[in-house]
Amino acid sequence: IPIFPGSDPLPLAGEEKKVGRCSLVCSEELGNVSSTQQVIQLLKTKETKFEKEFVLESNLRFLINQSRLRLKK
Repeated sequence: IPIFPGSDPLPLAGEEKKVGRCSLVCSEELGNVSSTQQVIQLLKTKETKFEKEFVLESNLRFLINQSRLRLKK
């Protein structure tokens, strides 16, 4: 079962700006037909090549966010 990476922002102020820091990239071109239908077709085709793309947090930012999450409880 394929698993598609994605990123959800932490429930902290300002984190909503960081959506998309983990994603799949496909170099296939979309034609003039509905882009939704084309993306569905690409996902169904086993020959389609996807690359994972990540933007990681710094260690300091990670520790700050974890502290903020713990204090919020």
